[in-house]
Amino acid sequence: MCKIILLFLLYSGPMFASSKKFSLNYDYRSFEMGNYLTTAENNGSCQSQTVGYQNESILPGLGISGSLTSQNANYAKVLNSTGQFESTVGQNFAEYISSAQFDYGHGDHSVSLGGHTYLSSSPYFQNGARAVYKFSWFGSAVGTRLQYVDQHRPESYYYNQSFILTQKSIRVFSHEYAVFYEQIFNKNWKGAVELSTSQKVNDRPINFGVAIKQGYAFTSHLFSQLKLNYKAEDRSKPLKDDRGYYSVVGGEMIVTYEPVFDLLLSGSYALNVEREFNPWTGSELQVGSDHFGLGAKYSISRAFDVELQGAYAKTNTQLSDYSVRGGLIWNQ
Repeated sequence: MCKIILLFLLYSGPMFASSKKFSLNYDYRSFEMGNYLTTAENNGSCQSQTVGYQNESILPGLGISGSLTSQNANYAKVLNSTGQFESTVGQNFAEYISSAQFDYGHGDHSVSLGGHTYLSSSPYFQNGARAVYKFSWFGSAVGTRLQYVDQHRPESYYYNQSFILTQKSIRVFSHEYAVFYEQIFNKNWKGAVELSTSQKVNDRPINFGVAIKQGYAFTSHLFSQLKLNYKAEDRSKPLKDDRGYYSVVGGEMIVTYEPVFDLLLSGSYALNVEREFNPWTGSELQVGSDHFGLGAKYSISRAFDVELQGAYAKTNTQLSDYSVRGGLIWNQ
């Protein structure tokens, strides 16, 4: 399905500090990769418009943010009950999604609570909730994150090991739990490490992951981020469809440059290697993907910022994924 990431930037925050912000964004994405890089049938496209609002100090220590997204999606094909691939919906399926988040900080403690839900019917209707707690002290911080998603999906089938057409679950419950540690080493260097576990309860085995993040400022105008991650499913747990056990390892480098005071330019490259182990044959399928990104943000004035982002990805199996995003931010 089309995944919308709301109000996300490759770089952090506007160039001028503001306690209130309104934003308007347009996104377009065309994708072939699907939920797993090896499933070529999961392809489609979507375009969306998002209106967002953020107030960092509605009350002492309390901030709120929210967004409303309207998107037109052309979803993937699925295997139907007759063993034929068919489109899940027609062209330009209209959907509306809302999200909200509350942030509260007091002393060394901070808490974020948020959620999202579909306001219209969709073959991939979902709603979810997220909570984050962080305790900070002397340049260090520890925290935890919880996330829950309830997602519907169209009726689809697969051939089991006895070559019998079997229906997949049409409702998937997923959860994620993570703990993290952040450290500021000096004025130019900071890092973080995160341990996580997640599962689509009635669809996939539980998985475990680790992520390492580093940020470094070479100068007052040149910044970099490095991210390394690894995630693998538990092979001692039974599989629930015709897919094998997955693992993925990857890394990403993001460089941001400020050539002049009002302009930020960003470039990124990521490499992911995904493996699928088939326990019935003992074989392993490996797929690598390259991800490229470019971004620019310009401050027209203290009141308005504009941004533009683009991304492209391609696998060694010739599947591709590209997206473009433009937005306007009004700072008050």
